[in-house]
Amino acid sequence: MPICSSCGKGTLSPIIKSKPYLIIKEIVTQNEIDSDTVFVQHGKNRYGKEEHSSSYYLNKEMGMMGVFSMTNLYMHIPPKGGRSKEGKEMAQGCMDYSVNEVIRIAKDMKIIFMMGAGVIKLFTGYNASSVYGLICKSELLPNVPVIIPSPNSDKIMAQPIGELRNSLRILAEKIKSYEQYTLIGA
Repeated sequence: MPICSSCGKGTLSPIIKSKPYLIIKEIVTQNEIDSDTVFVQHGKNRYGKEEHSSSYYLNKEMGMMGVFSMTNLYMHIPPKGGRSKEGKEMAQGCMDYSVNEVIRIAKDMKIIFMMGAGVIKLFTGYNASSVYGLICKSELLPNVPVIIPSPNSDKIMAQPIGELRNSLRILAEKIKSYEQYTLIGA
């Protein structure tokens, strides 16, 4: 288990596949920590009852989840930071560690599906709701040709799903184009 260099907490490991497609979700959930894996399919709700997680529904919508590498921006629950200088420095250190890990994982990807306002703002500079489903670029990931922002999958149960479906449609189109292009070049 990797360890955050700022706070010393253990972090979850990303799921890495051979295809150059990556999904980045914003923050780790308690169900992911309990299962010791990202994008967990089942877990307990806030009342302690077992249920499907939002990642399960995302998987159902996509129908092809197995081809994606998956990670969270935060691979552990970040500290609150508080008001002290040390607390703020630790929280910033956790953020820096997380960003560096995402850059390490994502640098050679061809298509990235970013989910969540914080991760979208951090990597693209845009407010999330202004760019859902559009193709963006990132100064932090200059070699990634396609970044598609989408609503946070952990919140799909509490928000309209139209933006997510539109983003998924664009993602499917870009993957199809990439697969056809690489097939021609082979």
